[in-house]
Amino acid sequence: MSVRSRWQVTVVPSGSGTIYSWNTSRKEGLIYVSIFLLVMIIVFRGLVYIGRSNYDLIKLNNLHKENQKLLAEMTEFSHQMDILLLRIKVMEYWEDHQRETRDLKSVSSALRNLGFGGEPYTDLTFFPFQQEIHDIFNENLNKLLFLSAKVNLTYNTHYDLLEAIRLRELQLNGTPSIWPTFGKITSNFGLRHHPIYHYNHFHGALDIANEAGTPVYATAEGVVAFADYQVTWGNIVRINHTLNYQTRYAHLEKIIIKKGNFVHKGQIIGYMGRTGNTTGPHLHYEIYDLASKTYRNPNSYVDLSDEQIVANQYLKNK
Repeated sequence: MSVRSRWQVTVVPSGSGTIYSWNTSRKEGLIYVSIFLLVMIIVFRGLVYIGRSNYDLIKLNNLHKENQKLLAEMTEFSHQMDILLLRIKVMEYWEDHQRETRDLKSVSSALRNLGFGGEPYTDLTFFPFQQEIHDIFNENLNKLLFLSAKVNLTYNTHYDLLEAIRLRELQLNGTPSIWPTFGKITSNFGLRHHPIYHYNHFHGALDIANEAGTPVYATAEGVVAFADYQVTWGNIVRINHTLNYQTRYAHLEKIIIKKGNFVHKGQIIGYMGRTGNTTGPHLHYEIYDLASKTYRNPNSYVDLSDEQIVANQYLKNK
């Protein structure tokens, strides 16, 4: 056998005088090298597998933590929506009470419940993942849809309620419903014998007599349309109110408001006198309907309750 057909392996350990050497055939050497390489490949692949397994384990563990965090956040989100729904329920109780107190139309329970029922909406975003996440996500999604609808409904019903209250306040504040002054009624609404010209005529007002200087009050809130002197009426004030009323206060000794002023119900606008055509100090008080161009009997309006004001306005609009 030639030298080339055999391999010699020599090992010289560091720091040692002993030398290890052995000979082997080329064939056996190739077998040993092949076995060594195969073992090294197996070991390397094993190490790679272990590394990947550890990486996947770490990744799975992180994913589990993220899932738990997501579940916790979804649970907290659900809790916050429950709180909002509870607050909306309190707002509904308040609105129902206001409607009942003010004798306004109530909101039906069917409308409050929004007609929700049947199969809930299902989103498949998290379906391939954890079942618990899929379930709570869809539960929150349906709750959010319901919450959004409840907010819109409550906003609309509250807006309607506030508009009804605003209209009711306009009715209450803009309807002449208190006495314009204190004194004795010397001439009523209707046909009468004129005290100066001595003929029968329609008297579309109340005459209330008292001492000159007695305060005169606006019987409803509104804007002063006229505040000046006229020959027949003397010092006269005309006030335009909401809902097409105008009140008129004549024969005043003094006017303390001006045209364009906004006046409140019960505000002093002047003082009783005897200016213009009159036989003595008194207030000539009229209620005029600008829409129908008719005089209203003031006796039907003084000392009105809130319910009567609303009922009168309803009948007036029929």
